Amino acid sequence: MLLRRLIKCTASCARYSTETKSAIATALYKLHVEQGGKMVNFAGYYLPVQYNDLSITNSHVHTRENASLFDVSHMLQTEVTGKQCVNFFEELCTADIAGLKEGAATLTVFTNERGGILDDLIVTKVNDHHLYIVSNANRKEQDQKLIMNAFQSFKKLDIDSDINVRFYDPSERSLVALQGPKASQALQEIADVNLSELFFMNSTLATVGGVDGCRITRCGYTGEDGFEISIPSKRVVEVVRTIMQNSAVRLAGLGARDSLRLEAGLCLYGNDITEHTTPIEATLTWLIAKSRRERADFPGAKEILGQIKGGCKQKRVGFVLESGPPARHNALIFNGDKQIGIVTSGCPAPSLGKNIAMGYVATEFSKVGTKLKLKVREKMYDTIVTKMPFVKSNYYNKPK
Repeated sequence: MLLRRLIKCTASCARYSTETKSAIATALYKLHVEQGGKMVNFAGYYLPVQYNDLSITNSHVHTRENASLFDVSHMLQTEVTGKQCVNFFEELCTADIAGLKEGAATLTVFTNERGGILDDLIVTKVNDHHLYIVSNANRKEQDQKLIMNAFQSFKKLDIDSDINVRFYDPSERSLVALQGPKASQALQEIADVNLSELFFMNSTLATVGGVDGCRITRCGYTGEDGFEISIPSKRVVEVVRTIMQNSAVRLAGLGARDSLRLEAGLCLYGNDITEHTTPIEATLTWLIAKSRRERADFPGAKEILGQIKGGCKQKRVGFVLESGPPARHNALIFNGDKQIGIVTSGCPAPSLGKNIAMGYVATEFSKVGTKLKLKVREKMYDTIVTKMPFVKSNYYNKPK
């Protein structure tokens, strides 16, 4: 009962279940249990929502002040190689992959013919013949089908592409996220690359903790400086134990990951973005690269470019509540007595000492500073449309 209440009150916008019969164990499962992890079924995988020795709030604060290590091995890791891999993958998403430098990564989206978001993902251009992709666990089957259908169609074209697609199982490669202002210091102690030269949304191969074949990407889901590290699963426990020798690093679970990402104004697929929302409605217009707008050659281009030019009926916005309980997923948004939107994510913000939320409202009510009301537990509470991120991001960007 306590775990169910924790899940409900700290991270309601993520899809957790205490039912784990059909869940898959990551390579770090035994370590999580050993360290007191409270395990739940998330997107079909056993993952810790928190640890016995640290509350979700304290874990959240620790990440903002020090560094936390998250198991994100449930994410789908994919490699696409071949002479035409860039052209092939650009047919599925909105990014200018061809324009990326070697080792650079970008956030992008798969879209359907109506302009709806099928998934959000990070694509790294290792080089012109090699892409590394990380996408969402709860879209794994759909993403694999999308990529393979496109692969079969591409093969029918008379192109000398030699394209290969490889989806990694978590038993082959694990993924951990080291996040927080002390993450770089902790990782630099055990990595053989100069992290001061690895900037936000850049990636490199490295030896980490004596383990070869690791891929370090400077990115994350917290708004803090940090890294996602892809590691051979047979040695991931060894690497994690080595990282944990640094006293600034603590293990963290899904609860803190969710509140951190919401403070950072980041979307959760299935809640804040879906196949029924476009990048423009989600205020992710920047994901439509300039060159792709000019070529109009991505799925849903007509609808998306039409919204860029002529606007859209709804927009994703942020809210701060000065009083009352947090507004959760599906809470209603009102202007006076008229419902004008719905909350997609909401929780207490430990960094602010207030409740925050994001959701969609009719575009005419999306301006920052607009006063609205949220209906929570059958009562109305005052709120104000607020600029996101709610907490300043601390990414390690290259000096301009």
